Amino acid sequence: MSERVKVQANMVPLTLTNVMRVKVPLDVIKKVNQHIDEIQEKTSYDHQLAGEIQKGEQTALDFEHSDLTDLKDIFLIFAQKYFDIYCETPIASRTDLATKDIDIELHDMWYNVYYEGDYNPLHAHGTTARVGLSSFLFLKTPEYLLNNSSKRIQEGLDTGVGGGGKNDGLTYFAYGRHCDDDVFNFINQSNFTVDPIVGDLYIFPKWLEHGVYPFRGPDERRTLAANINVWIR
Repeated sequence: MSERVKVQANMVPLTLTNVMRVKVPLDVIKKVNQHIDEIQEKTSYDHQLAGEIQKGEQTALDFEHSDLTDLKDIFLIFAQKYFDIYCETPIASRTDLATKDIDIELHDMWYNVYYEGDYNPLHAHGTTARVGLSSFLFLKTPEYLLNNSSKRIQEGLDTGVGGGGKNDGLTYFAYGRHCDDDVFNFINQSNFTVDPIVGDLYIFPKWLEHGVYPFRGPDERRTLAANINVWIR
């Protein structure tokens, strides 16, 4: 090709959906943990959930409780932001989604306590509304899992390869097929893991499958989860 011929090219990413990460202030986290620690009468949420939690617990929360007001506001504010950002996409623009009247409300809320061997298999959530968001928030993480995360980030370790406990206690999302041959078929990553950093809140579509790997060792891994109704009028 002649050097005088200039050709431009760019890659067009094909993105299925988005996950939002929110940094919740640690003073809010402290207040939520204190509220959970002080609950006297607990209501099990096991019958609603997929978790294989034998040593820990899955317990319903009253999101209208005054101790959880700040957290509830954070959920609703950023669920609205998630919706607003999605409205900027081409598919949402074609349907005038941004012009619709919407109501956003919490559907349910609960917390999960994991101990050694507890885990959550791959699953999705549900809401009363046809359109809904799900979420989870890290409240407590065992020290050795935090050390694993720091080491993995610093050394750029691949969580997709087993060995050495690199996947212990991680939450993972799966949104497509995945095999070793993907790299030879120009297939982008179809799953990813998130480190259990206290204060990190993840918001995502309710249908997006996710799970939690078990971990080894002492101490408690605690998360809070909520489903959010998005009513479109």
